[in-house]
Amino acid sequence: MIRYRIAITSEVIDVEGFRATGRVRRESGTVEVKLAIVSVKPKTVLNPVDARDIASLIKTYVKEVLTPQNDEVVAISGRMPLWLAMIVQHELQHIVPALAVFDPKLGGAVVTAVHRWGLAVDVGDTVELDQETVKTLTQ
Repeated sequence: MIRYRIAITSEVIDVEGFRATGRVRRESGTVEVKLAIVSVKPKTVLNPVDARDIASLIKTYVKEVLTPQNDEVVAISGRMPLWLAMIVQHELQHIVPALAVFDPKLGGAVVTAVHRWGLAVDVGDTVELDQETVKTLTQ
């Protein structure tokens, strides 16, 4: 796992990125998947009034710092209200190859949108992560 030293900080959230490799299990075998993970860490209780600004900050981070490759799944991680996760999904879904949401209970990221043909993932797949990556994301 590669952890970016560049982080964006605002009054309400910190955003940082990681690169990791996961795997999806298929009947035909295991497929390796490259991930660009965006970790969102709220500093305070988030307010829907700030939703556009927060989503814009995350989108800027993904486009200008994380810069996902054509074969990477962008996974969103962090404690945030469902309404914010939905807004972030909406902002990112057409600018990245595929999106997933990290779920610590599953030990991986569930793919929620795919926008490039030929990727090794489908909507609903769980990209399993190694224990070190899961531990880093749940701290």
